[in-house]
Parts: sequence; structure tokens; C-alpha cells
Amino acid sequence: MTERDNILQQRLRRQFESRVADTPARDRRRLAMARHAAINAAAEKGTKRLGFGLPGFSRWAWLPAGAAASLLVVLLWPGEQPTPEAPVAEPIADEAAPHDLEILLAGKDLDFYAELEFYLWLEEEGLDEAETMDETSG
Repeated sequence: MTERDNILQQRLRRQFESRVADTPARDRRRLAMARHAAINAAAEKGTKRLGFGLPGFSRWAWLPAGAAASLLVVLLWPGEQPTPEAPVAEPIADEAAPHDLEILLAGKDLDFYAELEFYLWLEEEGLDEAETMDETSG
């Protein structure tokens, strides 16, 4: 505590003591008796009641119940559900496919390579350029 707090505490104590001294003796005696009765009643009830007014329970009786409830929550709480993984497109891995650096250094027209996937799809479908040209012209 700081010096200022000590001074404030002393001043408040003096005011309290002066007001107690100004209180009639009969009232002080009744207040003292009521205070002792309240302290005794609290001491008797403290071992028999929890605070929620439940008779026969001590303060520590709720500890196992709380632990059991916590364990139940942990065991029954649904964990993270596995999410289905999206299919990953596999890169074209062909030994005959030229490497990117070779393509860039060749200096040729890169439009063919831009539509390479289309040409691979045509090959998979069994179509070639001649068939598609015939269909579009006729």
C-alpha cells in the first residue's frame, strides 16, 4: 500500500470509531449480539450446506460430478469429420514429351503447345483433325 492509501485508511478508521462511540450503548450491545449470532449460524451451516441451499452436501461434493460431466462431454463430442479429398489432376508424364525449357529454346510457334490438351483429348476419343474438318464443312 502506498502512503496515500495508509492516510486514507487511518482517516476512515477514525471516522468509523467516532461514529461507533456516538452510538448509544444499548444499540451497540444489540448489534454485537446480532453479529455473534450470525457468525455462529454461518459456522454451523457451512459444514452442512453448500451455498445452493442443498442439505447434506459439502463444498467438495460437486467436484466428482463436474469431472464426470467434463469427461462425458469430451467422449461424446464429435471430432472433426474427415472431408472427402478432391481428385487431383495428374500432370501429363510422357517420356516423349519435350521439356519446357527445350520448347522455349526452340523458338517455334507456341500455339500448338497452348492447345496440347485439346489434341490429347482428340487422340483419346479416336478422332483426328481430318474427321473433325469433314464434320464441320459438311
